[in-house]
Amino acid sequence: MLAPATALLMCLLVLPVFERNWSTIGATLGAMAGGFILYPLLNLAKERGWLEFADLQVRVHCCCWASRSLCAQGLPAAGIMHELSVTS
Repeated sequence: MLAPATALLMCLLVLPVFERNWSTIGATLGAMAGGFILYPLLNLAKERGWLEFADLQVRVHCCCWASRSLCAQGLPAAGIMHELSVTS
């Protein structure tokens, strides 16, 4: 199921190397290095109280066509998550 997406990703990562597009390669490696550096630094800043982070609250409401009658009755359909709350 993920094979086409994986193949596309591999092509997008390998093509700049074959074309010797150094600016794209540098930007990709820079973004990766920045992520590896920023993640622990932001965690350290959060732990020491240097920065304040807001709680992440996400609510997702979905209703599948197969379970429309169940949604109307307020009953959860099998395998469908009706509300998702994420807090950090």
